[in-house]
Amino acid sequence: MGCCAASEVRDTGADVNAVTWIESEKLDVSNKRCYTLRTMNDFNFIDLFAGIGGIRIPFEKLGGTCMFSAEWDKYAQQTYAHNFGETPAGDITKIDESDIPDHDILLAGFPCQPFSIIGDKQGFEDTRGTLFFDIVRILKKKQPRAFLLENVKQLLTHDKGQTFAVIQEQLSRLGYTTYHEVLNALDFGLPQKRERIFIVGFREPIAFAFPKPIGAYKPLSEVLEPDEMVEPSLFASERIQKSRREKCKGTPFFPSIWHENKGGNISVLPFSCALRAGASYNYLLVNGIRRLSRREMLRLQGFPEDFEIIGNTMQIRKQTGNSVAVPVVHAIAEKMLQALRQRKPMIRLEEQLLLFENRINAYTHSADRIIIVCKESEKDILVSVLQQFGSANRIQSIITEDELDEWYEKALRGQSSELIGTKILQKIANEIKVESPSTTSEFDDFFKERGYDQLSPIDFW
Repeated sequence: MGCCAASEVRDTGADVNAVTWIESEKLDVSNKRCYTLRTMNDFNFIDLFAGIGGIRIPFEKLGGTCMFSAEWDKYAQQTYAHNFGETPAGDITKIDESDIPDHDILLAGFPCQPFSIIGDKQGFEDTRGTLFFDIVRILKKKQPRAFLLENVKQLLTHDKGQTFAVIQEQLSRLGYTTYHEVLNALDFGLPQKRERIFIVGFREPIAFAFPKPIGAYKPLSEVLEPDEMVEPSLFASERIQKSRREKCKGTPFFPSIWHENKGGNISVLPFSCALRAGASYNYLLVNGIRRLSRREMLRLQGFPEDFEIIGNTMQIRKQTGNSVAVPVVHAIAEKMLQALRQRKPMIRLEEQLLLFENRINAYTHSADRIIIVCKESEKDILVSVLQQFGSANRIQSIITEDELDEWYEKALRGQSSELIGTKILQKIANEIKVESPSTTSEFDDFFKERGYDQLSPIDFW
């Protein structure tokens, strides 16, 4: 709203990553509540559909205080209580929004199953899908300064995009400015390919940008425990191990995680595929011989080393599989607090379109071929905008991030690896060797740690 005087938001020298908001009695614009910002060491939040507290951890680390939490699963409640010293309230549908404390930020990893490719894709026809509307009623009543929602990436495309359109419409009707992005845990330091959509909203129309990928992840050697420290019950039978070896194409490398997809194909990877609560018991095998330990699963999600899950093996798999990648949430939380502190006005849609048109025109004058990579949900809009600009015939192709990711997977791990994937890596390696010969050994280690040197017998260097 831009209603706060400069003197009221000047830097006090306090920690700029931790903030709180106070309602101003002096300022009033169009009968709407106005908030001034002061830098302090605390803010507060609520944790809905809390699971085992993966979203809570980063916000507490950044100075926040949890005012209220809710989780209906009794086993997750036990783990939450063990680690945070408080038992979450139960079924959110039975809790009146007036009974929930006022808060600055609402956090909610609302249930994934109704929108997941693993489930039946019933969406809002499934009664669990309507739990989103419990978030809406709480936002409407409490009007927090911001919120963070998390879900599976298929939320974007479910029911041809209609499900996500309903969510956006509901949030917009409440007066929130929203941003969304699919982020991968692999891009934020964790050796787990876990893509989730995050929706960030603000009561004021302020600018926000999701965190940029750090471009690296921990090697499995820093996550996996020695086999001799792992429970014997986690080792697969000789029959299953033999089956995995027979299905494995190419020369395996170690350490690695062997992933079996629904079609029975085996991929040997330098990272883990997404942990899933209801997946096959043996769909992920460390080095093709054993299942992940409880500590390894928590490490793959980025939980602290002193975090503990209460329950048996089934509960451990369920609770970690339903949780979030903690470092991803931490990166988003930092950006949210920064946006709330700076309160820069957002770029309007017409301004974005003008900037986009200018960029396209600049590219078409300097490049022979242009290929645009976009999100699945943006492809149709992008085509429409390019047609309006009269620029569609100057673009060679528009591909989605999922299509690009699928192509890379085939190139590096599939049947075309020898023809395509290895040649790509060789070209990269050769350019590195020519341009930066002093870093050759570092990149050699990088390739070896990730098993890329096993794609073919050709020596990269």
